[in-house]
Amino acid sequence: LQRALALLNLVDESPERDGRELDLRESLVLILHVTRGWAAPEAIEAAARIGLLVERTDNLGRLVVSLATRCFHANLAGALSIAGALADEGLELALREGSPPLIATLHMMQLITRFPRGDLVGAENHFMAVQKYIDDPVFRQNPGGYVPSVFGWGSWNAWILGRADVARERIAEARAAVNPANPHDLPWSQMLAAILYTHLKENEI
Repeated sequence: LQRALALLNLVDESPERDGRELDLRESLVLILHVTRGWAAPEAIEAAARIGLLVERTDNLGRLVVSLATRCFHANLAGALSIAGALADEGLELALREGSPPLIATLHMMQLITRFPRGDLVGAENHFMAVQKYIDDPVFRQNPGGYVPSVFGWGSWNAWILGRADVARERIAEARAAVNPANPHDLPWSQMLAAILYTHLKENEI
């Protein structure tokens, strides 16, 4: 992919050239997430370039995906204000675009950006909002473990709000949502559960 991008730099600028670069960089950023990590500078740089390219197109869905990716990068980097702004912009555009999995994704991003900022009521509202789309097959089968993520962060939020029983119910939902065909889901859901049980001081579970 890197060699292909280097060759693409020799091509004159055009919408077709930008489209090819966008396809390559979208593949590249997924690989960088796995091989370097979400917070790696090269992954963040690749996602930022995607944002620039997709803004030149009229593909609203791709722009929403780009905003969600950059939002998660910012959240991991601790740039919570930037993450919140990207989540707000992404949700507004997702609602305009109308695709259920995209709307679900941006409600999820609202949840995971509001939670660390201490907006527990806002996080809870978005947890409830995403429930309307939780059974959407595209959202449920996302290889990034979106459904376990929703219930995992939702469980932490419930615990901090003083609702320990609800937190336990939600983490059970996270573990039940594991896609057996996706090797990522099981360890991810177990990590989410381990964090909750640590908070609950139920370390033996």
